[in-house]
Amino acid sequence: MKIKCLHLCNYRNIDEVTVNFGENLNVIYGANGQGKTNLLEAVYLLALLSSHRTGKESELIKFTQENCRIEGEFVRKFLPVSSSGNNQLDIKTGAETELREEKLDLSISLQKLPYGKINRELYKDDLPVGKSADFIGNFNAVLFAPEDLLLIKSAPQQRRQFINRILAQSKKIYLYNLQKFNRVLLGRNRLLKELQLLDRFEVLQIYRDLTADLFSENKPINIQEYWQNLLQNSSESENDKKEIIRQKIALLQAIDVKFADLAANIMQDRAELLRDFNEPIRKFQEKLSDGKEKLTVKYVTDGENPQNNALETIKEKLIAKIRQNFSNDLHKGYTSVGPQKDDVEFYLNEKNCRLFASQGQQRTVILSLKLAECDYLRTKTYQTPVLLLDDVLSELDERRKAALCASVADLQVLLTCTDLELLNKNWLHKQNVSYYHVENGKILQAKV
Repeated sequence: MKIKCLHLCNYRNIDEVTVNFGENLNVIYGANGQGKTNLLEAVYLLALLSSHRTGKESELIKFTQENCRIEGEFVRKFLPVSSSGNNQLDIKTGAETELREEKLDLSISLQKLPYGKINRELYKDDLPVGKSADFIGNFNAVLFAPEDLLLIKSAPQQRRQFINRILAQSKKIYLYNLQKFNRVLLGRNRLLKELQLLDRFEVLQIYRDLTADLFSENKPINIQEYWQNLLQNSSESENDKKEIIRQKIALLQAIDVKFADLAANIMQDRAELLRDFNEPIRKFQEKLSDGKEKLTVKYVTDGENPQNNALETIKEKLIAKIRQNFSNDLHKGYTSVGPQKDDVEFYLNEKNCRLFASQGQQRTVILSLKLAECDYLRTKTYQTPVLLLDDVLSELDERRKAALCASVADLQVLLTCTDLELLNKNWLHKQNVSYYHVENGKILQAKV
């Protein structure tokens, strides 16, 4: 899928503009601070509803305005498919029929509300979209920005987000589960903080008693029935502290079952992703290093690798781990077990990149990751993502620039730079290159 047209109104430093993109390489150039990255950010928002620069949607609205709008027109070419699942053939010639085009319109509208709140409305083909999970994944994009070069040595949260972005665009159920999991995790942590305010000895004692009763080998786990029985048999005195503790812990146990269910699905999806991801990332790393380096990615989680276990086994082990860590969680006031603690490690020739890779090797690894991300999304979604390169050429040497150019020949690329001299001959000699000059929020198509 390719982006054909982008329309922005009151977006950051842009008043109103419509940009028609070429099908291949699009070079967006101009001095720093003029609005080049704003274009890439807007395209990225249409893919993932998130900015790589800010977590505050209010910052996307032009300073003097109350609302903004981002609209994208996309087109996907495909071969018609028959009822048997095969590409249709021309009856006379026996050749495959011509490619057909499928158009898609996506838009985001942001409106400032009192007390710093933002109202966001999403549309697909002019019809409102109620859930963000139903919006994400209609159009796929891969962003390569300077801050990505810090991925290997950054905090684990950044690497989890890297996984989440890929799965959000390739597996919709993953995004639904992740959103539910984050809400359950928030509720569990809030309940742990409430239990911290009560008598710690009583909390631990009652937790052990209720857990032993709930998870008895002779009883099937039915949280809803257990919770109802507990409420019916509770003391009539609202001031009975033990009853308050018992009810809160029973609620915590119900949350834990849901937590383990969602966590197991998330962890299994992540493990499967990284298993499939290793082949394309190995291929690109060998290509960029002239066959000298072998890159592998490993999923790091608390306990056994989910890839080696069935879903029910993962759930059971998570429940056991949660029970084992309750005292520690109670002391800290937050959950110490689950996918929110996962990490990803990169190994170059079986050595941890975080500890042993040079700065140049780390850049090659990140470049391989981004190219592999494009390859993975194309394989899983049957649509080619748009590659967004935000001022990264200045961070790469000539060899890596040439390798990147050769690897994205079949992709639609939106590339920003401050100076056209940063484009080596491999980029400048590409066919169908479109140029756009940006100055003070004004974008004009240029001829070079």
